Amino acid sequence: MVTCSSDKRKGRSLSGDISRNLFVLLTRKPYINLYSNIVQIIAPQFFESGKVAIEVAMHNFTCWEPITPGKTYQVPLLGQVLSFHIPSVKDKNVRNVKEFPSHVLAPRPVVLRSIMEHDVYNTLRPVLSHIGLVWELVLLNEPIVVFGPSPTATSNFVQTLVSLIAPLRYSNDYRPYFTIHDSEFQEFTSKTHTPSRIILGVTNPYFNKATQHWPNIIILDPDQNKTLKILNPKEQSTSSLRGKPGFYTKFKTIFK
Repeated sequence: MVTCSSDKRKGRSLSGDISRNLFVLLTRKPYINLYSNIVQIIAPQFFESGKVAIEVAMHNFTCWEPITPGKTYQVPLLGQVLSFHIPSVKDKNVRNVKEFPSHVLAPRPVVLRSIMEHDVYNTLRPVLSHIGLVWELVLLNEPIVVFGPSPTATSNFVQTLVSLIAPLRYSNDYRPYFTIHDSEFQEFTSKTHTPSRIILGVTNPYFNKATQHWPNIIILDPDQNKTLKILNPKEQSTSSLRGKPGFYTKFKTIFK
């Protein structure tokens, strides 16, 4: 699983170029919400102070007990405290993570109600009015490319799309954050064959042209409270509309 955060700032050169730093966490377990919160804690300090933040975080991790299903944890991370429960098949009820009075722990713990779920409603708010159509696209393994304003927004959106069909498991490949430097870039953007059945999350404007032949394109608005309109994919290929936020698809729902 991939969780990432980015930092964009002006460089020190005379040209005033914009540089983007990226912090990526690769993990084996699907604890999306837990790892997203870990990234939100580490990334800002990494962007500010560099490798020393990673070193301190790694020292914190060595103090954690092994992550075991069925256990509840209160663990330190870069001056903060994370409080979470690892679910187990033996859990009969959803266990509430214990709340602590403000005077017991300082700083106050970051309490995670769930370690696996994103905020589905807010993440998918731009396409909520088309959620049935989105669900079908994911269920039927249709190719989808998601353009986001940042790696964080893009990866969160793709991870949430894949979770829509739970308890079914998404059977195809998906890349929460895909770049032009990936070894499969040419394969996924080639116009000589049908797009692969995969969900891609991208931020580079170059993909506006490179994937304009894809049948399903979601371009997120920086204001995630705005609802996306369904548009014809052909409109995405016109220079005047290329990159305009919208849900570009000609897919017709099968389930009524």
